[in-house]
Amino acid sequence: RLCAADGAKERVLARWAAVAMDEPRVEQMSQESAWEMACRGHGPLPTLFKLLRTLYPSKVKLKTYSYRGATQIQIDVRDDQIFYGWPMHMKAFGAAPLFRGMVVSFDGHVPAALDETIRSASRVCDERCFCNAKRPLDECSTTISQHAGDLDAGLTKPDALPKPVRILGISKLKCLNYLQRTFGVRNLLPTLLNRGVEAYMGQIELFYQKWSVPEEHRPRLSSMFLGWAHEVAAMSPSERQSLERGEYLQLFEAYLGGARRTSHVPEALAPLRHRALLLVNLTG
Repeated sequence: RLCAADGAKERVLARWAAVAMDEPRVEQMSQESAWEMACRGHGPLPTLFKLLRTLYPSKVKLKTYSYRGATQIQIDVRDDQIFYGWPMHMKAFGAAPLFRGMVVSFDGHVPAALDETIRSASRVCDERCFCNAKRPLDECSTTISQHAGDLDAGLTKPDALPKPVRILGISKLKCLNYLQRTFGVRNLLPTLLNRGVEAYMGQIELFYQKWSVPEEHRPRLSSMFLGWAHEVAAMSPSERQSLERGEYLQLFEAYLGGARRTSHVPEALAPLRHRALLLVNLTG
């Protein structure tokens, strides 16, 4: 039903593709210059940068990029505890919200009010008939054909595009495999290396509770974590030093792939390491 608008549609898609390929480029700017730029002025956003610079200078790094003539700064936060305590800074100092992977664009643009942004998006949607479910399909198709040329031409006019939206919140989906590697292996390496297997497995139980790991998955994961703990206990000093530096993936992947060390058997059972033991219950 869009055959009449195929030419205009191709031009629209080509222009959108060109925009999508316009990626940010790394901008060579020193940390000092980036902080000075970000902290300049007053308001929630400069307050955010000032607090990060003052309170967490060793745990936050700014990465600068250039995108469509504007400087963009990505806030690289290297300690999750900063996110947990950030609402306190928002209430006490009026700082802006802090998100993971947050990028701030210094383009001088002030977003419209939220209600106006919603009205603008709805108006553009209705006018272009992209998702107005109240109209019949035939009428929608005709309207799209009629307006295809206007849409193509309108891409060059800022007023024809929806206004930027405000981010009200960000959710992050974490899969179980990610959780087990990050929070069950990487983050608990200090516990395993310094306090041993028993303390490590105790923390694993807390990990299950904190992240609401389903009960049906816990036995399998516990077996994997316990085997990994014995692997670490049997590692050489050089391998343990690698773990202390956070270089665990190569060793952990080998373990998941089936590699095992026979020396993880407790010393009390060392004489039985290379023997099979058969227990027969003859009572009754």
